[in-house]
Amino acid sequence: MKSYIVDTNVLISFVTDRNLLQQEKAAPLFENASRGSCRLLFHQQVLTEFVYVLDRVYGVKLGTIKSMLGALLNFPGASLINEADFIQVMSVWPEKVGDLTDAILLCNVKVLKKPILATFDTRLAKEAKKLGANIYGF
Repeated sequence: MKSYIVDTNVLISFVTDRNLLQQEKAAPLFENASRGSCRLLFHQQVLTEFVYVLDRVYGVKLGTIKSMLGALLNFPGASLINEADFIQVMSVWPEKVGDLTDAILLCNVKVLKKPILATFDTRLAKEAKKLGANIYGF
Protein backbone atom coordinates (compact mmCIF):
# COMPACT_ATOMS: atom_id res chain seq x y z
CA MET A 1 0.00 0.00 0.00
CA LYS A 2 1.31 3.45 -0.87
CA SER A 3 2.10 5.85 1.95
CA TYR A 4 2.18 9.61 1.57
CA ILE A 5 3.88 12.04 3.93
CA VAL A 6 1.61 15.06 3.64
CA ASP A 7 3.10 18.57 3.61
CA THR A 8 1.31 21.52 5.20
CA ASN A 9 0.54 23.14 1.85
CA VAL A 10 -1.42 20.06 0.75
CA LEU A 11 -3.55 20.23 3.90
CA ILE A 12 -4.13 23.97 3.52
CA SER A 13 -5.04 23.59 -0.14
CA PHE A 14 -7.41 20.75 0.71
CA VAL A 15 -9.38 22.68 3.35
CA THR A 16 -9.36 26.14 1.72
CA ASP A 17 -10.02 27.47 -1.75
CA ARG A 18 -6.67 29.30 -1.97
CA ASN A 19 -5.69 27.31 -5.06
CA LEU A 20 -8.40 25.28 -6.76
CA LEU A 21 -5.95 23.29 -8.90
CA GLN A 22 -4.05 22.21 -5.81
CA GLN A 23 -7.33 21.44 -4.04
CA GLU A 24 -8.30 19.17 -6.94
CA LYS A 25 -4.93 17.39 -6.71
CA ALA A 26 -5.18 16.97 -2.92
CA ALA A 27 -8.72 15.58 -2.90
CA PRO A 28 -7.88 12.16 -4.43
CA LEU A 29 -5.34 11.49 -1.67
CA PHE A 30 -8.02 11.86 0.97
CA GLU A 31 -10.58 9.94 -1.08
CA ASN A 32 -8.17 7.04 -1.60
CA ALA A 33 -7.17 7.00 2.07
CA SER A 34 -10.82 6.90 3.12
CA ARG A 35 -11.28 3.82 0.92
CA GLY A 36 -8.23 2.14 2.42
CA SER A 37 -6.15 2.20 -0.75
CA CYS A 38 -3.36 4.40 0.67
CA ARG A 39 -2.02 5.76 3.96
CA LEU A 40 -1.61 9.43 4.82
CA LEU A 41 1.14 10.29 7.27
CA PHE A 42 0.79 13.58 9.15
CA HIS A 43 3.87 14.72 11.03
CA GLN A 44 3.08 16.62 14.22
CA GLN A 45 5.23 19.53 12.95
CA VAL A 46 3.01 19.77 9.85
CA LEU A 47 -0.09 19.84 12.03
CA THR A 48 1.46 22.63 14.11
CA GLU A 49 2.11 24.65 10.94
CA PHE A 50 -1.42 23.86 9.74
CA VAL A 51 -2.86 25.37 12.93
CA TYR A 52 -0.61 28.43 12.68
CA VAL A 53 -1.49 29.15 9.03
CA LEU A 54 -5.23 28.67 9.51
CA ASP A 55 -5.18 30.89 12.59
CA ARG A 56 -2.78 33.65 11.55
CA VAL A 57 -3.21 33.77 7.76
CA TYR A 58 -6.82 32.70 7.27
CA GLY A 59 -8.30 33.86 10.58
CA VAL A 60 -10.08 30.56 11.24
CA LYS A 61 -11.45 30.30 14.77
CA LEU A 62 -9.46 28.02 17.06
CA GLY A 63 -12.51 25.86 17.82
CA THR A 64 -12.95 25.22 14.11
CA ILE A 65 -9.25 24.41 13.73
CA LYS A 66 -9.48 21.99 16.66
CA SER A 67 -12.38 20.22 14.93
CA MET A 68 -10.36 20.03 11.71
CA LEU A 69 -7.40 18.52 13.58
CA GLY A 70 -9.67 15.98 15.21
CA ALA A 71 -11.06 15.03 11.82
CA LEU A 72 -7.56 14.68 10.36
CA LEU A 73 -6.33 12.54 13.25
CA ASN A 74 -9.40 10.28 12.98
CA PHE A 75 -9.44 10.22 9.20
CA PRO A 76 -9.51 6.67 7.79
CA GLY A 77 -6.08 5.72 6.51
CA ALA A 78 -4.30 8.51 8.39
CA SER A 79 -1.49 8.16 10.92
CA LEU A 80 0.31 10.66 13.09
CA ILE A 81 4.09 10.53 13.07
CA ASN A 82 6.25 12.26 15.64
CA GLU A 83 9.71 11.03 14.72
CA ALA A 84 12.42 13.55 13.98
CA ASP A 85 16.10 12.71 14.16
CA PHE A 86 17.33 16.24 14.84
CA ILE A 87 20.97 15.33 14.18
CA GLN A 88 19.89 14.33 10.68
CA VAL A 89 17.57 17.36 10.39
CA MET A 90 20.47 19.67 11.25
CA SER A 91 22.53 18.12 8.45
CA VAL A 92 20.13 19.62 5.88
CA TRP A 93 18.71 22.66 7.70
CA PRO A 94 19.11 25.53 6.93
CA GLU A 95 21.81 25.15 4.23
CA LYS A 96 19.96 22.75 1.91
CA VAL A 97 16.43 23.27 3.18
CA GLY A 98 15.61 26.65 4.68
CA ASP A 99 12.36 25.63 6.36
CA LEU A 100 12.62 23.50 9.50
CA THR A 101 9.36 21.62 8.87
CA ASP A 102 10.50 20.80 5.33
CA ALA A 103 13.80 19.49 6.71
CA ILE A 104 11.91 17.26 9.15
CA LEU A 105 9.74 15.92 6.31
CA LEU A 106 12.82 15.20 4.17
CA CYS A 107 14.44 13.25 6.96
CA ASN A 108 11.24 11.27 7.50
CA VAL A 109 11.08 10.48 3.79
CA LYS A 110 14.55 8.98 4.15
CA VAL A 111 13.92 7.14 7.44
CA LEU A 112 10.50 5.75 6.50
CA LYS A 113 11.88 3.92 3.46
CA LYS A 114 10.94 6.54 0.93
CA PRO A 115 7.19 6.99 1.09
CA ILE A 116 5.73 9.39 -1.43
CA LEU A 117 5.97 13.04 -0.44
CA ALA A 118 2.75 14.95 -1.09
CA THR A 119 3.72 18.60 -1.53
CA PHE A 120 3.18 21.60 -3.76
CA ASP A 121 6.54 23.10 -2.75
CA THR A 122 8.95 23.05 -5.70
CA ARG A 123 12.12 23.39 -3.60
CA LEU A 124 11.10 20.67 -1.17
CA ALA A 125 10.16 18.37 -4.05
CA LYS A 126 13.58 18.94 -5.65
CA GLU A 127 15.43 18.04 -2.45
CA ALA A 128 13.22 14.98 -1.87
CA LYS A 129 13.92 13.75 -5.40
CA LYS A 130 17.65 13.89 -4.61
CA LEU A 131 16.91 11.34 -1.86
CA GLY A 132 15.15 9.13 -4.40
CA ALA A 133 11.67 9.98 -3.17
CA ASN A 134 8.62 10.02 -5.37
CA ILE A 135 6.57 13.21 -5.33
CA TYR A 136 2.81 13.66 -5.49
CA GLY A 137 1.51 17.10 -6.36
CA PHE A 138 3.20 18.11 -9.59
